[in-house]
Amino acid sequence: MTPKSTTDIILYTVMLFVGVWIIDWIFTTLFGGESTSLVAIAIGVIFVRFTQSYFGKKLNQNNHPDLHENEQFEYATPANLSSVGGKLFLTNQQLMFKAHKFNLQKKKHISIPYSDIVSINASGTLNRLLNKINITDKSGHTYRFIITSGERDKFITLLHAKAP
Repeated sequence: MTPKSTTDIILYTVMLFVGVWIIDWIFTTLFGGESTSLVAIAIGVIFVRFTQSYFGKKLNQNNHPDLHENEQFEYATPANLSSVGGKLFLTNQQLMFKAHKFNLQKKKHISIPYSDIVSINASGTLNRLLNKINITDKSGHTYRFIITSGERDKFITLLHAKAP
């Protein structure tokens, strides 16, 4: 799993420091000596990889928004809305975003009927970073989603097929 946004990078960095700190504490407390920084960093990286795979799956598990009658999910991908992590959904009726449980920001749930979408455009392809989708609705509000480049292109193709 690779970081998909600035929020992910910050979260992974914090987890690395926590992992290194825990390993350093274990070495100094249990073994009565100082740990080597290299060993602590190596074990911290292993700690981060474990927590990424474990918590990454847990964050998006059961993260489906409620659907209207006769509405069905057709496609979903992890995404960020500004700095709020979550999942972006295409249903047979609308575009939806639901924040996952692990956010410091206020929880967000957004639903945009396809008929309300005025424009869809991609931006930020610099070295597979900053892969944004900008979606503007009839009220003039622009939503800026960040998803991985391979998913972004597929998502935009599917969304263009649904939005007028």
